[in-house]
Amino acid sequence: MRFSELMRKVKKYIYKLIIALCILAVGQTALAYETVALNYPPNMGWHRTNYLVGKNEVIAQYTPAGQEAANYQESVVYHSYKTKNLNGLNATNVLKKKLVQVINNSKGLRMTPLVSTSTNAVYHWCADDVNGQGKQCEIVRVTASHEGFIMIHYINKNPADFKEKFKEWLERVEKAKTYYSYYRTDYVLNRQTYFEL
Repeated sequence: MRFSELMRKVKKYIYKLIIALCILAVGQTALAYETVALNYPPNMGWHRTNYLVGKNEVIAQYTPAGQEAANYQESVVYHSYKTKNLNGLNATNVLKKKLVQVINNSKGLRMTPLVSTSTNAVYHWCADDVNGQGKQCEIVRVTASHEGFIMIHYINKNPADFKEKFKEWLERVEKAKTYYSYYRTDYVLNRQTYFEL
């Protein structure tokens, strides 16, 4: 075999390798995902009790051990809104739009804004009755994400317990991090502390 013939074969294999790597790289971008990591209180057995996927929204609900989606005292709910065209939306506007639903379905509502910027908004509220289900208090945060907005709700149906845990949960919700990655790192993340979008 002559040297020039050998070089042609090597070039052919190099081109195939480059094409395969390009296809692999493009394919990996399709597998990109977002993750929210929240530091739950230890030893309470927080677990996912509800998970719904819509066209542009994902909802997941977590409760402590012994509590379920329909029967809970405490809950953390995540909403991921994917939107390519923000049309002037920002975190504060998104949160205010969602809070209109709370206002319309609540009695005796007391609401306090804590943070209000274009990329991050945090409110807390308590109501005497929400949708005929009784008292409820909530810390809610909307944060801009790579693909739209993420809303995190800490909900407690016992106002006295909510007041006692308020500072702890406000810190947990405010410190929740959103990660955007092409590669899965399940071995690093504890399933009780993160939510994939």
